[in-house]
Amino acid sequence: LHKPTHCTNRRTAQTDALQQAAPDFRRRTAQTAPREHDIAKSTSHRMASCPLSYRLGARALRAAQTVQCQTLYAVGGLYGNMHALSAIRERAAQELTPPTLIFNGDFNFFNCEPSWWHDLNRDIMRSPRHIATAGNVEVESSAIAPSGLGCGCGYPAYVSTGVVERSDRIVAALRAAAAAAAAPELLGWLRALPLALVAEVGGRRVGIVHGDVESLAGWGLGVEAMSPPDAPLRAALGCGDPASQ
Repeated sequence: LHKPTHCTNRRTAQTDALQQAAPDFRRRTAQTAPREHDIAKSTSHRMASCPLSYRLGARALRAAQTVQCQTLYAVGGLYGNMHALSAIRERAAQELTPPTLIFNGDFNFFNCEPSWWHDLNRDIMRSPRHIATAGNVEVESSAIAPSGLGCGCGYPAYVSTGVVERSDRIVAALRAAAAAAAAPELLGWLRALPLALVAEVGGRRVGIVHGDVESLAGWGLGVEAMSPPDAPLRAALGCGDPASQ
């Protein structure tokens, strides 16, 4: 990016709808939440491993589709935020060269109402300069049958069980919203999204993944996992000594 992004806090109809929907959403997510003994039984396994379909590696990047562009915006973790999407588009419109926007997964999450799910995915799918790859949220919420992995986040052991449980509830609600939206073309598009892309920008090749190079839900590129280690950050996150992980 060439200059700072300025964000404003604007009250809109969607903001009001979110606030009004909050009590009902809490009721619905409580109904779809796994039982306590199921959480205890499955959480440690889910943190420790991911399905074979999540695996990437150097071979996957070599085989990935290549996108050529002059200006690239890599949009990570949109999480269903339409306000953020509008701000990104406004910023992109200021570029001298129209940028290509690549959404590298988890652009869905909090948009767990049928109309919100439909509008966000339709807009990204149809926009000519928008390209998407799958994140674990897209994989798990659009799958024909539940995988049993919850949100598929593959959280490290230092992430609290509460965070895992809430993420599972949200993705269960998102999956229900996707089904209620009755848009098979959008579900088909989500299921066909690639797990990785390569962008050629200004003569350089940039690998684009959701988690890390090894896995769709990998955490190897998390700031807490990088070298040299940030000791205060790791202590705040409860990560402990990297050598002991």
